[in-house]
Amino acid sequence: MGGPIIGGFAEKYSDQVKSLSFIAPAGFGKVQASIPFFMKIPGVIEWAMHVLADRFYGSAISSETTHSSDPLSINEEEFQYLFSFQMQFKGFRESLASTMRNFNLFDAREMFEKVAAKNIPSIAIWGDNDGIVSYKGAETYSEIFQEGKVITIEDGTHDITYRQPSQILKALKDYL
Repeated sequence: MGGPIIGGFAEKYSDQVKSLSFIAPAGFGKVQASIPFFMKIPGVIEWAMHVLADRFYGSAISSETTHSSDPLSINEEEFQYLFSFQMQFKGFRESLASTMRNFNLFDAREMFEKVAAKNIPSIAIWGDNDGIVSYKGAETYSEIFQEGKVITIEDGTHDITYRQPSQILKALKDYL
């Protein structure tokens, strides 16, 4: 969700933004997915998140990349713990429900175009094997942020921040 979040902030508060660093960013798709109509009924998503979330976000959840040779990466057991830990916080499930109902994760191109017009330097770091946010979005990013730079993490999935952190850190360090 970081792509649309930092884009929205930059659109509204561009005077406070020196550069943008996108990592596997959502919002560069060309399809606006919609949730089923019944999930828009107040209380339905909230109920589903409380009753079913453990099935989707519990111990059965796994990352896209289960192993990395990067010495700074976290292992699958750490991933499981950290991912499950966040579900314990009051409001976590409600925030997911609100996001599903109100937040455009898929096609935020209109907002990104407004941000690009502000000429804020930007970089997008993307895994070319991302199964959550398609690498095809890098093309859209390049069309919108014509002066922006794309760094491709070879064989990288959506898990690049914790499976290939050394590459991410180097790319950000070089950029900044």
